[in-house]
Amino acid sequence: MRRSIITVALAGITSLPLAYSTTTTSSTASNASSVEVDVIFPIHNATYNITQSLPIVFALQNLTAAAAIGPFTFEWDIMPYGKVGYPETQEPGGVLNDYASVYFTTANASTEPYILVNQTDVQKWQFGPFYPYGSVYALQWSIQWDADAKPCDSAPLGVFGSLFFNININDPEPSLGNLTGQCPQLGAVYEINTASKNESCSAVVSNNGTGSPCAVTLDQGAVANISSTWEGLVAASTATASASATATSSSAKHNNAIGSNVPFSYMLVAALLGSLQTIMPR
Repeated sequence: MRRSIITVALAGITSLPLAYSTTTTSSTASNASSVEVDVIFPIHNATYNITQSLPIVFALQNLTAAAAIGPFTFEWDIMPYGKVGYPETQEPGGVLNDYASVYFTTANASTEPYILVNQTDVQKWQFGPFYPYGSVYALQWSIQWDADAKPCDSAPLGVFGSLFFNININDPEPSLGNLTGQCPQLGAVYEINTASKNESCSAVVSNNGTGSPCAVTLDQGAVANISSTWEGLVAASTATASASATATSSSAKHNNAIGSNVPFSYMLVAALLGSLQTIMPR
């Protein structure tokens, strides 16, 4: 079952394999029939400033169990959920501020754990926070297999999960510094039962497993690597924005009909319409 959404933006995405991280022998994720999704950042119910870079970090355990069924996509998105302090307004907004995805096969799903590091520019979100109390947002994720893999979901909404956080003006900037020595937040554990397969399902997937997020060690070295990767994404995003600004300036100089204060996306549309007029049959 796919969600009905309107996508707004794209985020940078990279993986950070933490091969030296230790896992406990009693971890549920060590069971070949379970996949665990844990959230390292943002923190549940925390409030952050309208920042240029909010880290999005997942710890994914035992992805080989998911890849054994077939190729799959792990996707996250951010959906507005209403005003802080007003529960009656807190419901799915049906639109997205940002999203990203990564495609997995048996070739790239063997790292244990698999740390996924992303970032999103809150200042570019189309659906920003309400003033003065701020807004609630849901970090949502999903696992979706290719059609030919044909697993079946026992849960009504499929293999999904979510975590809530807040955004408001003048609140603290996000920081990864306090993660050292902490456990990731349990997102969900998806149990894969191949014994229940039939002609229409290669496996049955349910999301009622018991997880072990502390199996992922966030020591000083791990947090430093995550922070370094995040900073690299921020630098790359800044460079891309700078290049876009340069292109915008250049486009404005060569098109007197478009003001220099018009967003670049509108310039591209106007330029496209202008070119269409020159080739349209009379």
